[in-house]
Amino acid sequence: MPTDGASIDELGDRLSKSLFRGQIVGPHGSGKSTLVATLSHRAMQHDVPWSVVRLTSERRAVRNAHDAIRKVPRNVVLVIDGFEQLPMRMRQRIAFVRASHLIVTTHRAVRAWSRSLPVLATTKPTIAVARTIVRQLLDRSLTVEESQRCEATYHRHNGNIREMLFDLYDHYEQTCRNEAHTIAAAAKFS
Repeated sequence: MPTDGASIDELGDRLSKSLFRGQIVGPHGSGKSTLVATLSHRAMQHDVPWSVVRLTSERRAVRNAHDAIRKVPRNVVLVIDGFEQLPMRMRQRIAFVRASHLIVTTHRAVRAWSRSLPVLATTKPTIAVARTIVRQLLDRSLTVEESQRCEATYHRHNGNIREMLFDLYDHYEQTCRNEAHTIAAAAKFS
């Protein structure tokens, strides 16, 4: 969720007013990609076409992204998730050529070039958001032990909610396997 508390509808309005041009900024695992997915869904409901290009740290992926980016028509909102992974010249060219319909996610706000990219939202994870996500995934309230595990895992991953969730999922799977073995062992001896 954006740090300024803006709702999805408010962010959608910001996007429209900025001609669908701007940055979503935040650290690793803070919800930038999730926010893009939510905004994309909202835009599609309003007949605004989007194309999302996700970048990884692999060189091959950056080369493939360049081809994908060039193929997106200018009337389609181009979202580049991981914009800072592109070479500087490519970022400058993309920011210059696309006068509108360009949204990027970055870990730090990119500096303005000839056509600025305003910061539309800044994401910052909090333990409260982390607990809310876990509660929603479990579809119930957290026990004291689960809440403590959630907080410890959140801190162990320095607020990276994505990594926290991977870790909690691994713990959940291990707990389920242990319970299944216990039940199987008890059934064998009864």
